[in-house]
Amino acid sequence: MPSPFNYLFSGHLTQAREQKNYSQEYVAAAVGISPREYQRYEKGLSQPRAETFLRLISFLDMDIQELP
Repeated sequence: MPSPFNYLFSGHLTQAREQKNYSQEYVAAAVGISPREYQRYEKGLSQPRAETFLRLISFLDMDIQELP
């Protein structure tokens, strides 16, 4: 069962991507993961490993202070 963190992070992730007008496929390719894996993060079905998490927040210029 997905954790509350997954749902909260997924909302921030989706918002950050949409603000930059990036597609899910573009973000996935930029951080070195499959589009399907990225979609699972946005749906809150899984959470990224630490290194992927850091690549995502860096690429999308997300403020770590605003994350859950």
